[in-house]
Amino acid sequence: MLPMVYVSVDALTLISEYLPEQIGAWISSSPRARRSMEKSSQGLYLSLNRFKDEAPSSSRRGKRPRLRCDISDAHGMRLCRWWLLRCSGASRPASSTACVVEATSASGTAGLRLPPKFSKYMACPLSVCCWGNRHASAAAKNETASSIDVPRLRCSLGELLSFGCIECVEINGSALCPTPLEWLSYLAVAHGVEELRIKASAVPLNDLLSLLRSSAATLRVVEMTAIALPQLQIFALAPRIEGLLLHDVTVHPHSVVAVENEEGQGNGQPTPPSNRARLSDLAALQQLRRLDMTRCKVDLDCAGISRCCLLRALHLSGCDVKDSDIPHLGQMPCVEELFLVRTHVTNVQALGAGKGLRFIQLSHSPVDSDGLDGLQTLPYLTRLDLSSTLVSDVNYLGQSQSLVYLNLAATCVTSEGITGLSRLRTLEHLILSNNNVRDVSFLADAHSLRTLSLQSTLVDSAGLEGFGRLQTLQDLSLAHTRVTNVTELQRCCNLWRLDLQGSLVDQAGIVGLERLPKLRVLLLSQTDVSSLELILKSASLQQLEVNFSRVNGESPFFGVTKGSALTDVTLTHCDVFGVNDLGLCKELRQLNMWSSKVTSEGIAGLHEAKSLQEVDLAETAVTDISPLLSCTKIQALILYKSSLRSLDGIGALQQLRRLDIAETPVSSIRSLSACKRLEVLNISSTAVDDDGFQGIEQAQSLKVVLMSFTAITRLGQLGQCSQLEELHAQSCPVTSEGLVGLERARHLIKLNLSYTKIQGGIQALAKCHRLLKLNVKFTEVPYDDVSYVERHLPLCRVMNDAVQRIAKDVTLLT
Repeated sequence: MLPMVYVSVDALTLISEYLPEQIGAWISSSPRARRSMEKSSQGLYLSLNRFKDEAPSSSRRGKRPRLRCDISDAHGMRLCRWWLLRCSGASRPASSTACVVEATSASGTAGLRLPPKFSKYMACPLSVCCWGNRHASAAAKNETASSIDVPRLRCSLGELLSFGCIECVEINGSALCPTPLEWLSYLAVAHGVEELRIKASAVPLNDLLSLLRSSAATLRVVEMTAIALPQLQIFALAPRIEGLLLHDVTVHPHSVVAVENEEGQGNGQPTPPSNRARLSDLAALQQLRRLDMTRCKVDLDCAGISRCCLLRALHLSGCDVKDSDIPHLGQMPCVEELFLVRTHVTNVQALGAGKGLRFIQLSHSPVDSDGLDGLQTLPYLTRLDLSSTLVSDVNYLGQSQSLVYLNLAATCVTSEGITGLSRLRTLEHLILSNNNVRDVSFLADAHSLRTLSLQSTLVDSAGLEGFGRLQTLQDLSLAHTRVTNVTELQRCCNLWRLDLQGSLVDQAGIVGLERLPKLRVLLLSQTDVSSLELILKSASLQQLEVNFSRVNGESPFFGVTKGSALTDVTLTHCDVFGVNDLGLCKELRQLNMWSSKVTSEGIAGLHEAKSLQEVDLAETAVTDISPLLSCTKIQALILYKSSLRSLDGIGALQQLRRLDIAETPVSSIRSLSACKRLEVLNISSTAVDDDGFQGIEQAQSLKVVLMSFTAITRLGQLGQCSQLEELHAQSCPVTSEGLVGLERARHLIKLNLSYTKIQGGIQALAKCHRLLKLNVKFTEVPYDDVSYVERHLPLCRVMNDAVQRIAKDVTLLT
């Protein structure tokens, strides 16, 4: 294989001669550059990035480069082939043989010209992704795939494989045509395909079988989502598969596929039809290490799965697994990870025979305490998730010699049903939230415990007796419990996170916490704590959250010292008027005072907090932010619905990236022209007009602008913001003339012009080749303009009501 040469500027110019519709500048002259990207308006997107090998047993360390070709239509495929051909260093072809020209096949249908063999010149492996509906995969997870349109693309699997040596093939949200006769040879020969992904798509069965057979020696990872398959035995065509992921897949048990045996002859007798999909059909996959059949719509027969002797991870969550299948799962010799979430399993005692099991996930299954007896004998079991099950007594798990993580959230356990857990010498993480547990004092003997969650239980202070002996405890949640006093925890020298929000603790109940040497996070929201004076003496506390509490006054942080380690303070919905003392916190980075009673005078002392990066003063009485202008590291400033009237001097915040002044009396944002790094700006429902909007084009880093319900009529100057991606200008008095110049925003992706006064002029927006969503509903934009944009931007969704207005002869009021 010859090394692939760098692409010169001359070569790119040569390509452009044959691609007259190629839009936009080439990002990089070298396709081997790490983030090189080439963009076409006709269905092609090329990128070269590093990826991590996903095969379970891969010996490849780190990441390596791979050229990814995202194709959305047949023309994009022709462009892709042409791009690869030119970058391979091949000679310049005659214009009559250019790949952008379609040939007519014998059947009379439009097809692709047979390509020259150029793959031998490629030194970089290919990843080909064919896109149709980009929302189809997400819809499949939400069980709404039936409502998603899957477009049919005018290309086939054989044509995709004609690109050459391809490591990864992905078909996403599209329906491929059957491979024409002249392209079948590309399906029949090996192309080095290692990964195959088909998500919410339709691929002809014969093409899929041919690809599996031709890639038998190399295919290692197969991922399929929201598609229909015949018997699982089709994967026996590629016996080297190591990872098989079948999510939301429907298997038809009565389908029969003949698979050749080792001598290459048919089996002779077809397999008789069965009402169940048999996992034994995967026995030929002797390299299989991971099998994920989450939410597969089929009645599984788990008999014979033990013949996959190297299988280490088996995920059957959401499948129709029954108690009768458990003995077969317990016979798997090497399985370490077993997921049976949301199944019909009630008894898993037979899993006690699976001596290699390390992680068992049974959440949201009807399993009860009797059905778990025997798991304590598993010698390597370290993680067990029983959340949202019918378990009420797990004392027998105290006999386990290896259990490290146990999740019993939202079960039927009581204090009496978990006393045996104190004997677990290896237990480090225990989740007991949302249970009727009252007394957990016996856990004081669990000397290896590091994480304990008692959130939303009936535990009170007496139930925590002896917890001071838990010297290894690091994270404790007592949120929404009946605890009133936690002074005993001051002896937990390794405790770094304590969650008391929603509990009954008061000022006296947290005495001593300031002595904890490693306490970094303390959550006191919705408690009766009224003073922070004691806890502010902590030398290690970094994050303090006190929302909806009784803390009040003009100086709630009185007593804080210059040596304070505070970095994050949240004090929302409190009757606090000032936080001047926080200016002494040299490490303070985030301050959230949303919906408090803080005033401009109450933030005057913050001018000394030079490390501040994020400040939220939304819904406050602050009218002047001048004290913050000396905090030059501020990146996010939220002043939504505050009393702010002016942004004078804000140019001093050179690091500012996000500014929200929605629903404030501000009428001019000219000062923002000095904020060169501003990326997100929200001026919705302000008094800003065209005069106050002048100079915004100098904020060259702007990516998102929200300006609905303002008096702005001209948007053209935003076209000079080269990084602009989203613009929301609904309910503004923008006119058609006010759109002139906006088409220069070539990175624009979303544009909302609904409820504006435009009557046309959107045709120029067809130059915004990345535009994916355009909203012109409730405007006077004619249908011809809408049709023009849809024709030139096929990937753009144009939301309009032009057709309905024409049909009903509706004229919008101006």
